[in-house]
Amino acid sequence: MKRWLQRANRGEVLLLLLLVGVVIYCCIDAQHNRKQRDRIKEVVYRHVEESTTLYSFPEIPDLSPQNAFDMSNEDCAPLYDRALALNRDLAENEAIRQELANKYVSILQVLAVNFRMYPTACTRQITAFNILEIYHDSATVRLEIENSFTLSDKEGKNYVNSLTSNEDYYLLMVDGQWKIISIDSSILSDSF
Repeated sequence: MKRWLQRANRGEVLLLLLLVGVVIYCCIDAQHNRKQRDRIKEVVYRHVEESTTLYSFPEIPDLSPQNAFDMSNEDCAPLYDRALALNRDLAENEAIRQELANKYVSILQVLAVNFRMYPTACTRQITAFNILEIYHDSATVRLEIENSFTLSDKEGKNYVNSLTSNEDYYLLMVDGQWKIISIDSSILSDSF
């Protein structure tokens, strides 16, 4: 054995040990990420399913253009209450929850001003799920979602509008659980 050590190229032995170490690290990291992917997927899918309630308004709002842009927090209280119901998947930050609800209010405003309609029902189906990155307790997920809205006007006529939106979810590990900290959606720019 001693003779083999004297003849061996120390650089090659060091390179071999380094390669073995890198392979072991990559295997451990891949296993850890695989577990995290399942947890992230569960949180994102649950949030998409539960957030459909935010795209429908059981009560008929005042659809006049002026009123739509002058909506106060009191006018939007039911919507904000529904957004608060999604707390288990959102980071414990009131600004994040408020931002999420404000996005849905913007959809209502676009519908009210441009079309004098409001959504009474919504279904959302994830058609593509891609985790772009998992890095140091943060993750980025890109989704493609097929949305179907049932829109009603003041006369009670219903229309169905289907569209595909792209959404980026940003998540952070908080106390051992994945929490959504931000959502970027193309639904406003692509729809209606």
